[in-house]
Amino acid sequence: MDHGRNVDMLLYGIGIVIDILTGLFIDYEILSKYCPKCTTAKRYLGENSAEYSMWHKSHQAESSKNYVGYSNAVEIKVAEIVCKRSIKNCGMRYESILSGRVPRQKRNGK
Repeated sequence: MDHGRNVDMLLYGIGIVIDILTGLFIDYEILSKYCPKCTTAKRYLGENSAEYSMWHKSHQAESSKNYVGYSNAVEIKVAEIVCKRSIKNCGMRYESILSGRVPRQKRNGK
């Protein structure tokens, strides 16, 4: 384990919208930086091979990987998606957002 590097390891981001007055579930979004099929294909075909490139183009529509970016920005992207969807589908704009991000812990225990 490399204690000196800042490792970007979060693979999933989940955002849930709950009405504060009723407690009713309104919307959700799940973003993923990982697709097991893509990972397996990279390993067996070679990430830079023509075979992988052709396979990946045909697989993109069904890939479970739907987010590319830094893990610390996934929460912002989820909020953006659900807020835009709310305006588009319901004409409703959220007034506030409560974030429950788990704080990053240092790997060396300090």
